[in-house]
Amino acid sequence: MAIEPGKELLWKYVAGQCESSEIAFVESWLKADPENQKELDRIRLYMSLQETNGDSLKIEKEKLVELKEKKPYRDYLLALILIIMVFILLALYSIMKN
Repeated sequence: MAIEPGKELLWKYVAGQCESSEIAFVESWLKADPENQKELDRIRLYMSLQETNGDSLKIEKEKLVELKEKKPYRDYLLALILIIMVFILLALYSIMKN
């Protein structure tokens, strides 16, 4: 086939957003040469990798939000531990001073 679909049309086809005439055009282009199918497969692979990375980023973002929500309590706990340690050290110092 002399006329090839543009990259935008192939991306649209893989995303399932083509009209029936566009679908027919891309499918006839695919039947014309086996190499065309390889190009479409590369686009599908790239798109699936983007979706996978997007899901991973979404999960990581959710984990960060959870950590931010839990972090203030952890900060208060650390502050409390430090205050207790200061009082213990002061008590030990006053005992050893006498």
